[in-house]
Amino acid sequence: MAERIDIGDWEFSPDVAILKLGEDQKALENRAAAALELLCCRHGELVTHSEFVDVIWQGRSLSANSVAVVIADLRRALNDDARAPRYIETVSKRGYRIIAPLRFSDDKPDVSEQEQTQTRIFGFKRSWILIAVVFVVVCVSTIIVSAVRLNSTPNAGVVFVMVGAFENDTHDDQYAVLSPAMTELVATELMRHEHVRVATRSGASILVRGRIILWDGQVAVGLHAENIETGEEVWSGMAKGPESQLPLQVRQLFIVLADVVQDL
Repeated sequence: MAERIDIGDWEFSPDVAILKLGEDQKALENRAAAALELLCCRHGELVTHSEFVDVIWQGRSLSANSVAVVIADLRRALNDDARAPRYIETVSKRGYRIIAPLRFSDDKPDVSEQEQTQTRIFGFKRSWILIAVVFVVVCVSTIIVSAVRLNSTPNAGVVFVMVGAFENDTHDDQYAVLSPAMTELVATELMRHEHVRVATRSGASILVRGRIILWDGQVAVGLHAENIETGEEVWSGMAKGPESQLPLQVRQLFIVLADVVQDL
């Protein structure tokens, strides 16, 4: 997905969950940002209620109006009206779709063309590898500084998590770069949540690890969390693709994982 998406007059930055209109800037809740990104990924096509649940909540049980609540939050942020929508249209009893014109970063109208250009320049077989690596390069210094600070400061009500190294179970060297990138990316995403902190093993109660695998011939990402003291697995999830949806699915796994860890 592009670093910036123009939705009508609004600018949307998925990585930081920010909407901007001139000098007006609004921070979106994680699920609202994920829902907006999913709608944009579909380029105006219908996104059903079940697709929202599968991608954003990873199929977890939720109240009947959870999707509607998230869409209502988005409409408030966009100053949109459900009765006369300019951005998000309701398709009765089916789902929602974006109806505003979309333009992806750098004024390139076709996101797939951008991904193809990245693949040719950098030589990656999967364009989303580049997305993860670039994100890690930008964030790694922040991760190191923040981890040192948080490990030295007591935090009431905070869950401390250790992120283990991702394993490359594809047995394909071209995906070796993805293992350290995903390890740092998990740490970065977890640290965005108020009640979750990344720590060393001596200070952590939960260990999070992941695997890069091939699933039906395509690259997939698996995550699981375990209680360090008991060794009990407390959560697992997988992003199975297809390739075009994999970056978004991985990001949603992080959101669900942070919620689960916080509830432990």
